[in-house]
Amino acid sequence: MKNKTYPADRQTFYKSSSQSTTATWIEINAAAFDHNVRQYKRAIGSASLSAVVKANAYGHGIELISRLAQEHPFIDQLSVATASEALLLKKIGVTKPILVLSFIDIDPEQLIDTDIELTVGDDHTIEKLNEVGVAHNYRFPVHLKIDTGLSRFGFLPQKALFYSKKISVLDGLELRGVYSHCAESPHPDQTFTLHQRNLFKQVVDECNSPGIKIPYIHFANSAATTSLDLDFCNLFRVGLGLYGLWPSLANKTITQQRFPGFDLKPILT
Repeated sequence: MKNKTYPADRQTFYKSSSQSTTATWIEINAAAFDHNVRQYKRAIGSASLSAVVKANAYGHGIELISRLAQEHPFIDQLSVATASEALLLKKIGVTKPILVLSFIDIDPEQLIDTDIELTVGDDHTIEKLNEVGVAHNYRFPVHLKIDTGLSRFGFLPQKALFYSKKISVLDGLELRGVYSHCAESPHPDQTFTLHQRNLFKQVVDECNSPGIKIPYIHFANSAATTSLDLDFCNLFRVGLGLYGLWPSLANKTITQQRFPGFDLKPILT
């Protein structure tokens, strides 16, 4: 892997093969990335924006995209799938908050004092993290995952208040957020997505009622960020859109109706 110099608005990977005299490479356009970030920031206003860089930044190169995200003034946080991805970002100098959306695939002791934020969606994870945190006099920052219909993992909505209270009194955990994830947000029929949103809004209202402090409330992926009214959320997780990819043609139509002039530029050539 070698670097090749291009104009300042482009970041480039260059890869050649010893089996061929023809060089091949991909170009990542930093100016297009900036354009897409600004489009989503215009849509969410003062809320925080999380750049989703899981799965090698959707094939765009996790280290390069994470550095662009680290430098961008409108990106507040990065989201990854696994704890090992989060540690990689720490090693390359990312100082913005990092949220692990899925699996803790390494020993939790490696996450002590990193301030990497973790997802909890089952009893075992809560108990294990609390045990390790107490043993090291450390409070793991966690986000409570609520399953409103994706049916992948997370607590059912009726359990949200119970677990919010439970986490709030544990010595090894700190409740940093509560969130859910859409199952059908790119679809032209928004009925189920609206059902999920309403369920999650009820969860948020219930968890706020006893005075539990939850800094971040988030629900939307790229599609829902521009298709739904989510004024009760203060963090938006955008993946595909930042890379200039529309979640669907239906989402493009809905988005451009709600935000005239909204467009995306693919960042990879």
